[in-house]
Amino acid sequence: MLSHGQIDLPSRLTVSRLSDGLLFEWDDSNNGFNNSTSDTLVVILQVGDTSLVEYRFTGVARCEGQFKWETIQVKSDKFLHVWMAFRNARETQMSNSFYLQC
Repeated sequence: MLSHGQIDLPSRLTVSRLSDGLLFEWDDSNNGFNNSTSDTLVVILQVGDTSLVEYRFTGVARCEGQFKWETIQVKSDKFLHVWMAFRNARETQMSNSFYLQC
């Protein structure tokens, strides 16, 4: 876990590896009390067992339900470790991070 916080995660989170990046999708139909549609997505990527790490504070609102991250790292034949989290618009709270592999 990279972050731990009070904002609830969406009920479904997925990441797909595309030829030119990663597609993050989430379903927020289970919107909890601590969530806001203006929460924004934070993503972190580690390439396999290397020390190569990339991250982005996306600015993509929670209500959008998806984000395509165009990153050269998907060209690697190594496994990708990916973390997703959301932070509030005031940048004072975070959700727990959610770990995915692709």
